[in-house]
Amino acid sequence: MSSPVPPVPPAPAPIEPGRSSGIWRKVLIGCGVAALVLVACFVGLILYLRQKPEAVTDVVMKQVESHYASDVTPQDKEELRSAYRDFRKALQEHRVSREPLDRMRTTLVATGPQNEISRQQVRDLATLFRQAAGGAAPATAPSPVISTPSPRPSP
Repeated sequence: MSSPVPPVPPAPAPIEPGRSSGIWRKVLIGCGVAALVLVACFVGLILYLRQKPEAVTDVVMKQVESHYASDVTPQDKEELRSAYRDFRKALQEHRVSREPLDRMRTTLVATGPQNEISRQQVRDLATLFRQAAGGAAPATAPSPVISTPSPRPSP
């Protein structure tokens, strides 16, 4: 007796040349979804920073405190910390305009050698924080005013 012959598996379907676009379509859809997630995260970050601007200034202050120049005294450091506490409170209460933040960035851009924050920059930041928080800035020596004579009209 002969044993029954098992059925032959069906042959694989031939690949049609136009069918490979299905893979690319799935890749593009996946990339689109990933892009939408990234945009949503970015918008969320922007909204968070608008509600809590002190988050950015806290990071900046940590950098400032870790890069003091050797000429910055402990008194200057404490004055800056005190001024920043008042400034941060004003930020939380949304009493600070954008202009002091721009001035803070301008002050910090001009760092010294090895990205050090000089004594003058610390004093400028403390004054800026006090003014932005609505407090009076501590009395400092006035900067010298150089006046130039106005030109006389010729006859």
